[in-house]
Amino acid sequence: MATTYNFTNASLTNVPKPPEFQAYETYPFVRRNIVDLSLRSLDAGEADVGQVINIPANTWVLDVWVRVITAETANGSIDLGYGSDVDYWGNALAIDATGQVATTLHASSTWDAGSINDGDETAQDVTVDNAALGDIVACSLEVDVADLALTAQVTVANNVALQLNNNTGGAIDLASTTYHIYVNKAPMRWQPLYFSAADTIDIKATTDFADVNLDGAKLEVCAIMLKSLDTF
Repeated sequence: MATTYNFTNASLTNVPKPPEFQAYETYPFVRRNIVDLSLRSLDAGEADVGQVINIPANTWVLDVWVRVITAETANGSIDLGYGSDVDYWGNALAIDATGQVATTLHASSTWDAGSINDGDETAQDVTVDNAALGDIVACSLEVDVADLALTAQVTVANNVALQLNNNTGGAIDLASTTYHIYVNKAPMRWQPLYFSAADTIDIKATTDFADVNLDGAKLEVCAIMLKSLDTF
């Protein structure tokens, strides 16, 4: 059963309360927390949640992002969201390497699909590190697909399946070409989100890549906010 831990109010042993700067109506402000999971671990198998940044009532959240200061064990991952949408700012974000956590992934290579008869299909699996089920995938080829149907989706962790379907009424032979795959782990991220009531930005331990408890990572979680204004 999932447990929720509050990293914002000094209620956890040895976990300090982060500074919270005044919320403004006239210009954006930043809130951040340095989340040390060696002080309070999250159980991935139980889908434990850490509340890491407070959102004041009547506030726009413009963007949220994560930087890994100390890496977690291989395959450690989090969802980044809030109470009613646990992955609004990121689905299955890998935190097993230091640096900025990417919410958009890219892979490209060549593909010679050959001749595809009417009613047939051809497929190719592509490794895209840190892609997870539920991510949004877009794919393009550097040739005209000639009325073939091109689909791309994450089928298992770290893998995108490309498929060309031919329902044109005749065989089509595409030339060898380069494909580009883009995996979006946070498709709603760029839409500002309004909170009429106070809430929290949360991280949730996930098992998308493996059942790895989060007990060693140190994360910088940042958010840009703006207090709403009804009248000048």
